[in-house]
Amino acid sequence: MKKKLYLLVFLLVASIFDLKAQVKINGLVQNEEHVGIEYATICVDSIFTLTDKEGRFALEIPGNIKSPMTCSHISYKKKMIPYSQYKGGNVCVVMEDRVYDIAEASVAARKGKTATILRKGMKLPGDVAFGNAPSGKIEIGPKFKASDNFIIDYFNLHIEECTYEQCTLRLIVYKVVEGQFEPVSSKPIYINLSSANKNSDVKIMTNSPITLQKGNEYFVGLSIVSGSQGTIHFPAALRKGIARNVVKGTMKNLPATVGIAVTGRRLPAK
Repeated sequence: MKKKLYLLVFLLVASIFDLKAQVKINGLVQNEEHVGIEYATICVDSIFTLTDKEGRFALEIPGNIKSPMTCSHISYKKKMIPYSQYKGGNVCVVMEDRVYDIAEASVAARKGKTATILRKGMKLPGDVAFGNAPSGKIEIGPKFKASDNFIIDYFNLHIEECTYEQCTLRLIVYKVVEGQFEPVSSKPIYINLSSANKNSDVKIMTNSPITLQKGNEYFVGLSIVSGSQGTIHFPAALRKGIARNVVKGTMKNLPATVGIAVTGRRLPAK
């Protein structure tokens, strides 16, 4: 009986140590030209991190997890890395460019008159804040339906308060179809902010063509992808919005959100 008890205790202790054991993975994410990809999302099971500006990352996972590693970035095709390739603790991931269909009409649209695509909405008491959350995990912003075919030129955003010494805000525009989020911009827009941006307006220019089609629903997602020990606050606006968990793939509809104005030009009729 004692032998059986000792064996049971041994197996229980061994299983506890196995669960607590952590495996550290160091990696590098590059494009096909062997240039590091910044702020790519690296996820194993529900544990995630972002690459730094050189494409490097470090991730610690429990020793009993053997799920594939997922690497994602809107400019590249999603890559799945099997456990067998990263279990040694070091991994190099090469991601393939994603091809976006850029409308030819977008070039002609640049010559057209400026049009308001989305207004900020009525200002509400209180604010919307980022802080004390893992970088890049939550996206928040307005959801709207395009009233015409547009190309976006820039976004306007007011920073009410920023206690980060330095932080990077990421902006991505998605088309929303039956709860699925499809990026319509070929690359994210990164905005570097600091405490000096307190109570200031920020004009965010696009860095690649972003076209919208009449009748489709879109989401302007904001997320903090770098920065520590701080918060950033935006005025809250009465406008439909979304809070999206990028890692879990879940979302919540909101009656109010960050006030963002979107300005662009109408695409010429075909």
